[in-house]
Amino acid sequence: FIFGYLQRRYVEPGLVVEWGYNIHDACTRLASRDQRIELFGKILSGELVEEVYHRQIKREASLLEALKKVDEANKGTVSSDELSSVLSSVCAAKSSA
Repeated sequence: FIFGYLQRRYVEPGLVVEWGYNIHDACTRLASRDQRIELFGKILSGELVEEVYHRQIKREASLLEALKKVDEANKGTVSSDELSSVLSSVCAAKSSA
């Protein structure tokens, strides 16, 4: 995917290679600092399929939605018991999916 995009964006082969290298290098260097960059790099390198990213985004959205429901006062905080309960329910839903 990325190679095709770079070929369309930068017709000159040298630029395609340069951008490809720089993206790969950045993902490699920054993967330990940010899980999303690590995930992006693994998808680009073919280690993971893109569907992993979409499932991750859905899980994050489900977790955020569940946390918002627990935070009835809309303060942006939940107790440790509430957090534990939400994590248990979201993880249980994840394992059954």
